[in-house]
Amino acid sequence: EPEPAATEPEPAATEPEPAATAADVIASLLASGYVRLDKVFIENRKELKSNNIVHDTLRNVEGGIQRHEIYFNEATGELVALLNFGPRTVGLPGVVHGGSAALLFDNTFGWCFFNKCVSPNPLAPLLEVPPWTLCLRSTVTPRPSPHSLSHRGYKAGFTAYLHVNYKKPLLSKYGDVKLVCSVSKVEGRKVFLQGKIMSLDGETVYSDSEALFVVPRRPPSKPITHE
Repeated sequence: EPEPAATEPEPAATEPEPAATAADVIASLLASGYVRLDKVFIENRKELKSNNIVHDTLRNVEGGIQRHEIYFNEATGELVALLNFGPRTVGLPGVVHGGSAALLFDNTFGWCFFNKCVSPNPLAPLLEVPPWTLCLRSTVTPRPSPHSLSHRGYKAGFTAYLHVNYKKPLLSKYGDVKLVCSVSKVEGRKVFLQGKIMSLDGETVYSDSEALFVVPRRPPSKPITHE
């Protein structure tokens, strides 16, 4: 009887490439000209942090927002937030509540609005010291943004519209994700923004959003207080 034909050995299973880590993303952002801004904000305007739902309430509760870091590229106007939704930000068990995602979209759009449209210097409306001196330890003066509204005296803006499309469930066990956003256009006092919450490698989009920020016709006669 003929001998059975020899079978080719099955190829050894290859280990999948490790997913991107927050450290990988941070290193890439810094190498590409992004600057971290939230530390400067917290260190220099602590009164704006107190009772803030993102920077205080949800950051200071166990299982809340585990990571919230803001990186901005002045040259491109793109802003990246590294986020980690803890187990106490969910609705259905293990699934990040849609309101948690909407809250972070709104907050991050606000960072993008101030940095891109209100002043060419990041956080200038919020800080009494030159923020780029704090961030870069240098005297570099960034070029004015083509979207800047600061020449009209605008120092504030408010969310008029926020729309979120939920693409895939975001599970809190996924850990670190990123929110990437930018200004899409400016029409007078109207500033339109767009963004996505995605996996660190950018392969999976969990939700995307569009927003409209509007600057007031004239600055308030009195500063906004907690009273």
